[in-house]
Amino acid sequence: MSNSVSPAEDFVARFESFWKPPVDPDRVGEVLAEDARLVTPEMPPTQGLEEARESFRRLLSLWPDFHITVNRWGARDDTVFIAMTMHVTTGGSALEIPAVDRFTLRE
Repeated sequence: MSNSVSPAEDFVARFESFWKPPVDPDRVGEVLAEDARLVTPEMPPTQGLEEARESFRRLLSLWPDFHITVNRWGARDDTVFIAMTMHVTTGGSALEIPAVDRFTLRE
């Protein structure tokens, strides 16, 4: 049995590390490619690392404790799905939001 880590496993580990508190938007390059495109409901799409950083900075300016825990993930070919829970405190109450993200891996 090989001890090597698949590209999907590596990506999920980096994703999980990035979203552990305290989240630092300047680390987004550890997870995303320079030309990454992010499409999120209710938010404008981003293109590239700088737009992604700025989007995460805005998010964290509203909810400084925002972070994500990975519940499970799956991969097929170059596509990775991550089922997660987003955590945030708003109005003095803890809020947990289930979500699923889809990523296309390259290189």
